[in-house]
Amino acid sequence: MRLTRHGRAAGLGLAAAVAFSACAGSSAPATPFPSLGADAVVVTARNTQFTTQSVHVAAGKAWTLAFDNQDNLPHNVVISDQNNTTVFASTIVTGPTLKVEAAPALAAGEYHFVCAVHSEMHGTLTVP
Repeated sequence: MRLTRHGRAAGLGLAAAVAFSACAGSSAPATPFPSLGADAVVVTARNTQFTTQSVHVAAGKAWTLAFDNQDNLPHNVVISDQNNTTVFASTIVTGPTLKVEAAPALAAGEYHFVCAVHSEMHGTLTVP
């Protein structure tokens, strides 16, 4: 079959449209999560806010924070007790990235967490 100049242009246009539509609906792959233990808590930052605003950990047991920063901005998680004393501060990381860190055992109570870089990002950690 012989294509004319117009036929070739139409064929190329269709191929480009198919390729574009296939790419347009996709996004960058999510940060792969490593195997996390049962003690792990995932906190996600997206659009300069914590999408995970309430988490729980067991009292008196060390635990793991898996911080999923989906922004192209620096964020971290700073946990404070009722007296506003910092009990844990994760490393500040610029995303998108996943940072897994060991966190200390905490006494029962309610804690507040914020991003040290963006104070409008906050949440609650409950330790029953």
